[in-house]
Amino acid sequence: MQAMSNTTVNAGSTETQQMRVLAPAGVSSSSPPLAQELTPQSQVRLRMRITYTAAGQNVQDQQDFAGFPADLTSR
Repeated sequence: MQAMSNTTVNAGSTETQQMRVLAPAGVSSSSPPLAQELTPQSQVRLRMRITYTAAGQNVQDQQDFAGFPADLTSR
């Protein structure tokens, strides 16, 4: 994961951070969502948890992503 474009995010601004996610070859994004192990029928999923401070209070948020392109791991 690369560093954020700016460590301070002001209201109304957009900052970016890039990361590369590697999945085993053959893992599909079209498999059932309840797949528990990385098998050729497993689904590629991403869970992102962010923590930040706003107005002196700690805030934590979590987002789950699925439905990546079927050929994601063959690129």
